[in-house]
Amino acid sequence: MNTEERRFESFLSFLRVFVSELNLKCEGNIALLVEGKRDVIALRKIGFTGNVITLTSFVKMRQKGSLMFSKLIVMTDFDKEGRYLASRLCRTMPRVGIEVSVEERKKLLDASKGLLYNIENLSRFADFFSL
Repeated sequence: MNTEERRFESFLSFLRVFVSELNLKCEGNIALLVEGKRDVIALRKIGFTGNVITLTSFVKMRQKGSLMFSKLIVMTDFDKEGRYLASRLCRTMPRVGIEVSVEERKKLLDASKGLLYNIENLSRFADFFSL
């Protein structure tokens, strides 16, 4: 097995455990916040079953005053816009009583070692989850 294959296998092993842990964390009044619908689809394809909400849905819920989550696990993309959104959410949400975590995002970024640049690309690993 070459270095690239080992890196891929290592990330796949990490991802299986990561998704299981994330499923346990995102229950009740805790949700995973992603940028868009494709991110939700990709997460579902790799076995994520917990609460997930898109940024657009989150904004609408907040405007209506119907936000039912006390904690958000931010899982934005790893590009400039994603970093900006994560940073902004970390600054603003605690002011309105919503706890924010970016630790899981950091774990995923560190583990991917360049294999992943955005959340919707997780779907390319879906076939390996059924094995």
